[in-house]
Amino acid sequence: MDYIWTTVSTLDFLSEKGGRSMKDDESFVAFVDRTLERRNESSNIHKFFLQRSWHFFESKVQSWISSAISGNHLKELGVYMSRQNPRIIPPSVFTCESLISLGLQTLPSIQLPRHISFPRLKRLELLNFEVRDDNWNEQLFSNFRVLEELILKGLTVSMKFFSISVPTLKVLTVDTGRNEQNGIRNCVLKFDVPSLVSFSYTGYASKEFLCSSLLELVQADLKFDFEEDSEETDGVAISRCLQSLEHAKRLTLNDKTLQAICSARDQSSNSLAFHNVKILNITDHMVSELGLIDLLKATPSLESLVFAEYIDDFIEYYDVGEEDTEGDGDDDREEDDRDSTEGEADDDSEEDAADSMEGDNDHGSEDQVDVSEAAECASDDEIEAIDDYGYDSWVATMPNVENLLPHLQSVCFQQFAGNPTEMKWVVLILKNAKALQKMTTHYYDSDLRFTGAIGETEVMAVMPRIPRASAGCV
Repeated sequence: MDYIWTTVSTLDFLSEKGGRSMKDDESFVAFVDRTLERRNESSNIHKFFLQRSWHFFESKVQSWISSAISGNHLKELGVYMSRQNPRIIPPSVFTCESLISLGLQTLPSIQLPRHISFPRLKRLELLNFEVRDDNWNEQLFSNFRVLEELILKGLTVSMKFFSISVPTLKVLTVDTGRNEQNGIRNCVLKFDVPSLVSFSYTGYASKEFLCSSLLELVQADLKFDFEEDSEETDGVAISRCLQSLEHAKRLTLNDKTLQAICSARDQSSNSLAFHNVKILNITDHMVSELGLIDLLKATPSLESLVFAEYIDDFIEYYDVGEEDTEGDGDDDREEDDRDSTEGEADDDSEEDAADSMEGDNDHGSEDQVDVSEAAECASDDEIEAIDDYGYDSWVATMPNVENLLPHLQSVCFQQFAGNPTEMKWVVLILKNAKALQKMTTHYYDSDLRFTGAIGETEVMAVMPRIPRASAGCV
């Protein structure tokens, strides 16, 4: 009589850390050997996963993988480990006709065989893969017939030209990291992926982006990075990459990408137009206001705008019992500590919550106050001080802002600190978004305080007094 475990179709040998001793590794090897040797011969393996944090018994790994793919019944294979042998993955893997999903993470990078054919593969994931002239095979992409998802994380390029051509590809994820030695910045990156629906890129920009028309593109998520001394050069390359995404309906960008847009704004050849974009997400704390203004001008159909983190401004560092010190902040600075601001409501009023506020203030804080109560809490002097955050002089430097947001319906500040720059954006949106239906602000505590920031009670008091273009905004 067979044990149930001898017939299961999924074998998952995953361990984030290798054995603590040679004995542990030997026990692991014996376990895998026994599992494969005692399998019911009539039962096929459909999914096989192996993960170890360092190289061990590499000949065994080869035999295990070969055993798993024998008979061409394996559908999903994932191998994640360190190794010394660049050919630890058997060549038979790259001609396995039954594979639908393949994930490989090997340190250092694997050596690809000359002959590659994946007639049924729909998903390919390569982690920490280094593309070099001596290990790369163009057939890896050219022989895909039905590939739909390609993930390249920790990608390192040591070539002058790197091309991905997959007509059936729908999802493409590229992550080059922040390795300064990565040759991607000296590489021309070409994408021929006409069926692409989702595109994600993280890390340093390539020297140049070449991309076919992406008529089917729905969403693009870009988190570019660059050094300060290369902002202008990288800005041109990043802007050209953005141009190829003109058909996207949803954009997610970081502040570095906004800075790149701003740095290339004076070059007519880098003009942007996203007439189909309905949703725009800014993923980290925003510094480049002009970059966002330029982007909003390029997205006339925008309906939803989300700020995932605070908008940058001057901050005051402080510790309990010490005087505040003023600084201009860096990437590590966080939002205003509301415990140090004036005008906080008591516990009873705070529990009355957000039905009459500009939005749902329930992210990271349950402190919510009715607008009418907040207005009573703030004196006329406080209201006058709140209104004085330099909006008129700020907006005067940005021509034609009144035409920025003709279709905007929803705005969300997910980490609202109440600093002057954020308040300027609140006023800008309320005064110009004629179709606006809802503005949401989320507060949460922090150990930093922005210079000139106002507390939640004061913000709620001044919100109803801000002129707004939309009568239906709540």
